[in-house]
Amino acid sequence: MQSALAGLNGFLQGKAAEEARTREAIDRLEKVISGTKTKGSAGENLLDVVFSQLPADWQVRNFALSGKIVEFGLKLPNGLILPIDSKWVGTRLIEQFIASTALDDKQRIKAEIDRAILAKVKEVHKYIEAGLTTSFGIAAVPDSVFEICHSCQVDAFALGVILCSYSMLIPVLLISIQSSLKNLRSIDLQRLEAH
Repeated sequence: MQSALAGLNGFLQGKAAEEARTREAIDRLEKVISGTKTKGSAGENLLDVVFSQLPADWQVRNFALSGKIVEFGLKLPNGLILPIDSKWVGTRLIEQFIASTALDDKQRIKAEIDRAILAKVKEVHKYIEAGLTTSFGIAAVPDSVFEICHSCQVDAFALGVILCSYSMLIPVLLISIQSSLKNLRSIDLQRLEAH
């Protein structure tokens, strides 16, 4: 019996040490991505992984618009570019929101998240340029942020920006391609009828 207890105790101590190492690794990772520039790079890397699933001729990288560089763009059949930017925002605020139990605190934190999102949406709005891009852009955000920022959707849309979670980016881009193809066919039929 005592040898079984000693074995169980050793197993539990080993598990506790393993959990401590895991916790330390997570803390180091959080510190690495806690800087704004590094978080931006991490978001762009995530977006790059998702974006690279598309055919190469649909992808536009580092597209210059009036002195601004858009890291990602979707080339539509009509020749326009749909600007896409990764906006890794609200990480600290999301953690506070989840940890908070008071309704007033949750509402205050959510308002801060909304303000942070809308500030990033305004950055994406600057990528919209008549004749070169679509009349809207996409701000891709982490899924945890997207789940909380529902009230920002309409305000973002009013600025010509669609908020999209990383996990839903491919379906949104495919719908954009399909819509562009459908509009091209409609325009071609109108031209044919007019001719």
